Amino acid sequence: MMSNILPAAYIGLADETSRPDFVRGDLEVLPLPGRAIQTDQALFIYYEVYNLTRDEFGATEYQIEYLVKEAPENRRLATRLFHSVQSFLGRGRRPTGVAATVTRSGIRPDLFSYLEIDVSQLEPKTYILELHVTNLNNGEKTSGSLLFRTLPPMPVRRE
Repeated sequence: MMSNILPAAYIGLADETSRPDFVRGDLEVLPLPGRAIQTDQALFIYYEVYNLTRDEFGATEYQIEYLVKEAPENRRLATRLFHSVQSFLGRGRRPTGVAATVTRSGIRPDLFSYLEIDVSQLEPKTYILELHVTNLNNGEKTSGSLLFRTLPPMPVRRE
């Protein structure tokens, strides 16, 4: 019922200058070349949902929920040391996750959609995004996940 979640560097409305390889429905989706995003950038994700049922008036209604949380991992010694030094230097802890839920309706049984997620408050770590879609007309649920890493912003070079 749901496609894979595609991390993207940019998502916007497609137009005549958009490359056909990057057009999905009416959106232009430029894939993120890796699974790492700087915390001064937004994380875009693209996904598709299929076969939403319509009610007696022909409308679809669905709920989208996402949760970004620290990924369970066997942290390497270097990572543990880096975080220990940050704590020792007094760097305050940032939030360890982001979550949101929205309810939407429409008329199409297939959904070509995206989310823009603010990761600016997350520490540089590995996270997992869980995306849950519930078809409110029949109660069916589908889920997907994406593993990604946040990186600190690149320093600006001044000459």
